[in-house]
Amino acid sequence: MRPSPAPSDIVIEATAIQQEVITELRKSSYADLQRFFETALREVTGSSGRLYHVEILSFWDEKPRGNLRVRVSIFPAGPRSPKIPISSFIVAPDGHFVGE
Repeated sequence: MRPSPAPSDIVIEATAIQQEVITELRKSSYADLQRFFETALREVTGSSGRLYHVEILSFWDEKPRGNLRVRVSIFPAGPRSPKIPISSFIVAPDGHFVGE
């Protein structure tokens, strides 16, 4: 029987996957990121073999057609998995990243 990974190992792997998704999304245009107004779900298998559920959602940060916030949540599959902080970024209509 394979030993269960330590919670810290799960957090490290999940955070790395989350950052890979964020990096990929940041290459997208403002218009392309709007497709995530309806939540997109992905399943990703980490290098450990553990399954993760990734949720991507975009929404107007303050007003319609203004800055767009893109949020990425990741949830390790399985019981008693540790909570992973949500990661997000904000992109302006002209394509620059807000607050960076």
